[in-house]
Amino acid sequence: MSFLWSVLGFVVAMGVLVTIHEWGHYITARLLGVKVEKFSIGFGKVIYSKRWRNTDFQLALIPLGGYVKFLDERDASNPNQDFQQAFNRQSVLKRFAVVAAGPIINLLFAWLLFSLLYFSGMTGYKPVMEQSLANSPVSSVLGEKFPALMVNSVANHHVTSWKEVNQQILLALADGKQKVSISLTPFSAILPLKNEKLYSVQIPLTSLDINETNKGLLKQLGFVAKLPNLSPMLGSVKKDSPADLAGFQIKDKILSVNGNHINSWSGFVKIIRASAGKILSIQFDRLGVEKSVQVEIQPRQLGAATYGFFGASAFYDEAVFKPYQSITDYGLLESFKLGYGHSVQLIDMTLSMISRMFVGEVKLSNLSGPISIADYSGKALQSGWFSFFMLLALLSLSLGVLNLLPIPVLDGGHLALYSIEIIKGSPVSEVAQVVLQKIGLVLILSLTFFAIFNDVVRISNV
Repeated sequence: MSFLWSVLGFVVAMGVLVTIHEWGHYITARLLGVKVEKFSIGFGKVIYSKRWRNTDFQLALIPLGGYVKFLDERDASNPNQDFQQAFNRQSVLKRFAVVAAGPIINLLFAWLLFSLLYFSGMTGYKPVMEQSLANSPVSSVLGEKFPALMVNSVANHHVTSWKEVNQQILLALADGKQKVSISLTPFSAILPLKNEKLYSVQIPLTSLDINETNKGLLKQLGFVAKLPNLSPMLGSVKKDSPADLAGFQIKDKILSVNGNHINSWSGFVKIIRASAGKILSIQFDRLGVEKSVQVEIQPRQLGAATYGFFGASAFYDEAVFKPYQSITDYGLLESFKLGYGHSVQLIDMTLSMISRMFVGEVKLSNLSGPISIADYSGKALQSGWFSFFMLLALLSLSLGVLNLLPIPVLDGGHLALYSIEIIKGSPVSEVAQVVLQKIGLVLILSLTFFAIFNDVVRISNV
């Protein structure tokens, strides 16, 4: 079933992004008087075609891109045409505008999506903590125990959730910063604090590896999120899990494990995770009746570590979670401002990562190909429209940035040639263009091969 979701998510995401990109080329060409002969979404065998305004619009079988074909007098298949509308007869500035419109419309589309997501309201958990991991960068600055604190800003950027904290740290790491400034304020889940003291600390980033971001930046730095002290009551039971096989039901309340009193869900989880392969005597309350059962805790592997698996989640009490939830609501103009700022930050991070990849600081193993994109798309589609639109915005921004790189074959390669033409007053020779196109094609195919290889390696390691 996940495979079908991945296929569906990939087709929808690529269909939208390619259509937006090619529409940028198409509409700009039309406005500048260039004839568009074909508008194709996908490559290979045509599965649907319709002619409209002297252009053949088509869907092709392979959903890995698309293209717009302009009238060109050098094409022998176009005899007896009005070549005044041919692309090759247009001024260099017009050709530059037509080619640049594709990636630019992708960047504008990403900005629009980010803005709409801000306008719809962003939710998450407030970045609150009252302890840090031992021997970590955070503990070296704050200690291992301290009064409840909430992260207010990272690198002078206001944050409202742990997701935003992680994002700002990733941006700082991508920029090669050795440390990041973090401002904090006291936090209370019961009463609002007045005259909150705001103070700043510097968290070193030298222990982080830009190639190991998948291990969790916050955890590597030693951040420990503070969540409500949940009651040890079951909110769900996974089928065929140890909890299910032992007969546990929703709203059963754990009282003790092997005679040790349990007063919180976190305390129960701690015992379970440390009891892989053991049989535990668990006493619980069901509708006022105390019961006891023997449960064999299944061992689960996470990397090199083994932990115990019970198969149940805590009962969600909205009133308890509410003080820790972050819900931001922005007006339309503020949303567009935030969407623009977010887009600029991500563009800067993308360019920084690309430049560091070319000098060898970032490994090629970080490249993701179509298989990973399909996997992410399928998961985002199942998670809901917010997650899918967020992924769509990220992919659109990446597509825009990558297409503007001065690599032959890509739009940026054509723009580089047009820039040279503007400077020297004449086009680059066709021989030089052919050589550059071949070099660019080899480079793109090599990067695609590495990306697909990385996808296969990731799947095989799951």
